[in-house]
This record gives sequence, C-alpha cells and structure tokens, in this order.
Amino acid sequence: MALYGPIDDHMKIAFASTTTDRSIGGRNTGWTNHVTVSFTTSTVGAIIGKAHASALYEQNAMHLQCRLNLQAANGTNYYGDIFTTGVQFTAHYAQMTSGDMYWVFEDMPAGSCTMRAQYRNMGNSSNAILSYFDQGGQNAYDNVTAIYRG
Repeated sequence: MALYGPIDDHMKIAFASTTTDRSIGGRNTGWTNHVTVSFTTSTVGAIIGKAHASALYEQNAMHLQCRLNLQAANGTNYYGDIFTTGVQFTAHYAQMTSGDMYWVFEDMPAGSCTMRAQYRNMGNSSNAILSYFDQGGQNAYDNVTAIYRG
C-alpha cells in the first residue's frame, strides 16, 4: 500500500447511521444497501471502511452477511470481503458476530466517493431484520464509517 504525502495530512472521517429496521428475505443472493455515506478525498491513497450492525432479529433460520462497497471517484465499484453478521439455525435466538466489519481499499483515486454497508440473507427462508432493538425506547444505530485523507 503506497502512501502519498505525510500520514497526518488531513485525516478525516465520514460517518452515517440509521435506526431504520430493514428486513432482508431468505436466500437473497443480491445485496441490499443499508447505510451509505458520501465524502471527498483530496489525495490518492487508502480508504478504510467500517460497517457496524448493532442489533438483529430473525423470524427463523437465516444467515446474514455484510460487505463494504466503495464507489471510487473514477466511478469504479470496489468490494471488501464478505463477513457473517449473524446466524440462526432454528426458531429463535440469533447468534451475532461482533457486528463490526472492516476493509482497507488501497490506492484509491482522489475525488468524490460513496461507501455503502451492504447486506444479504443467505438463509433458506426467514427474514433477517437489521437495526432491530426495542428496549425501553432505546434505538440501535447501524452505521458505516470511512477514514480517508481529505
């Protein structure tokens, strides 16, 4: 990974969150955009992406996966590896991972970019519901973050 200029040259963070419940049907091989943030880089270099799923609910067996999608300034879409967000084998009690997924996109061109946290449910039939949390009026905030050189 090449660095262009000093590492402390205007490091910036772009962040977006949602409390929207998003239901993703079972055995869905397509990707659903859940949280999106746009930002502008001024230097060629690495962009670090992070997605966070704070809570999850299931209606039966499901296998929720996440990936980060970076649409770079040149219009090209780049994708991080696929991470498991949560698994449910039978009835209730989904097993979540840490909920955090990170990826480093190296040598990205300078300009306007969009980072998306995308999810899909590879389970057989049940819905996976993101950002599901209702305890005493509290909300769960699913989010996406981009760390870049501004």
